[in-house]
Amino acid sequence: MKLNVIGDPEASNPQVESNELDRNAMGGTELMKYALNKKIDPAILDKFQIIPSRFRGTVKGKIPIYWVHDLAQDPEMSHLKDGGWKKFEKIVCVSHWQKQQIVDFLGVPPSKMVVLQNAIEPIAEHTKPDPKECVNLIYHTTPHRGLELLYPIMEWVEQHFSHINWHLDVYSSFGIYGWKERDKPFEELFKK
Repeated sequence: MKLNVIGDPEASNPQVESNELDRNAMGGTELMKYALNKKIDPAILDKFQIIPSRFRGTVKGKIPIYWVHDLAQDPEMSHLKDGGWKKFEKIVCVSHWQKQQIVDFLGVPPSKMVVLQNAIEPIAEHTKPDPKECVNLIYHTTPHRGLELLYPIMEWVEQHFSHINWHLDVYSSFGIYGWKERDKPFEELFKK
């Protein structure tokens, strides 16, 4: 098996795995992966095989840690069924809800998992809009995660709360994952 590893492009010793699906991605999973490379001593990290989301096999001599960022129903997670979870020392989930879904749908024992909640790096101090003047909203995920619901909901908000000044920023695309072709079905929605 050929193992591809990647970390922060500026790191001298990348340790956390990458594969054909996330090689060109810069989504939340990848940003967390790069941050992990920066924060943990490479000598310690080198003892582990940290697999973020897309399992392609284990590496002999490394402690396999599966760091899942997907839903339990995702086909990429099906390998955990029927005892598949036993090949990992630990399975790290990004939320308690996700952990419970993996228990319920895939039969993984709760004792095999830990939760390291999703988090973003603190952003630098900046000028924030005055909340007395405007309510600022943001949608910042891939379009298949509810963008089709956002548009009618915001139309409803506009009709029922026209007295409130609000602003919505939408950052939605598969492009950040290197999958721009997957945006095609959402082009009309993007125009709206």
